[in-house]
Amino acid sequence: MALYDFATRRADLQNRFAADTLAAQQGRMLGQQRFSRQRQETTKGFREAFPRFTGQWARRLGSGVRSGVFGQQLGQNVGGYRQRMADIDLGESQLLGGLTQEDVLRRTALENALRALSEEEQMFRLQGRLR
Repeated sequence: MALYDFATRRADLQNRFAADTLAAQQGRMLGQQRFSRQRQETTKGFREAFPRFTGQWARRLGSGVRSGVFGQQLGQNVGGYRQRMADIDLGESQLLGGLTQEDVLRRTALENALRALSEEEQMFRLQGRLR
């Protein structure tokens, strides 16, 4: 075994780490875009449906009439929108948290592998086995 063998193995570890990190960053970006689109679509759907919802109640009740049922339906409508947005936010935070955890694990694995390789290299140097 020669010194360049250790350099090659070290470079391979670092290249794999860089490739995995790039893939994770791309996944993070795509995930964020997906959640952004979901928010936009949910908001658009709510904005388009809201006038129809209030218009239906206005035709039923006429102007100036207050209805407990209308208030309840309005609360459910808005509450449903808020819940969908909260679900999207939760999904995004879970995805990003998982990706962050993977980043830490990947970094730790690289450091451990480099440390082990360095120890192996030192042992070979001490034993005079390097050429």
